[in-house]
Amino acid sequence: MKKLNNFFAQTMVILVMLVFSALFSPVDAHCDGINGPVVKAAIKALETQNVDQVLIWVKKEHEPEIISTFKNTLEVRKLNEQAKQLADKHFFETVVRLHRKGENASYDGLKYEDTVDPMIKLADHAIEEKDASHLIHHLSDAVKERLQQYFDDVVKSSGFESNLIENGREYVERYIKFIHAVEKISMIFSDEDHHEHEH
Repeated sequence: MKKLNNFFAQTMVILVMLVFSALFSPVDAHCDGINGPVVKAAIKALETQNVDQVLIWVKKEHEPEIISTFKNTLEVRKLNEQAKQLADKHFFETVVRLHRKGENASYDGLKYEDTVDPMIKLADHAIEEKDASHLIHHLSDAVKERLQQYFDDVVKSSGFESNLIENGREYVERYIKFIHAVEKISMIFSDEDHHEHEH
């Protein structure tokens, strides 16, 4: 039972990103935010004057641009407060842009609004506290609720008469939504098993 609980905890944490993209409306990219982990790493790098703090967030081929921008930022910061703010912003944007590039994702600037999904915040907090119990509770309830809703919608629309095409199409639409959600969740477990076999 303990082994099963540990497995459940690990897989539920992994589900955070993909399940919410599969079942819920899209949210702005986590790492694009001014309060996201990439910018936090960039701030720490400037505070400690240690670029290694932020290099872990970019691919190796992007290191030279990050290092060059980092050195220039440290020099410009010495001029005055306004120059410091502008230099810092440029550094943050460079780091986030290259991080996104390494993910083959688009970048359209830093997000200054708090657009991060509350569940993603819980995930970050769980890592900081080294305790996923609160996250698992909320996430599992949310997944169960949404899957149950999709399932109920399918069942309710499944009794259509064969000659009513529009009702049949409504059933198919709900069926596809439900099956795709289950499929995407199942893929996470399949990918995890695949990686475990590789290692």
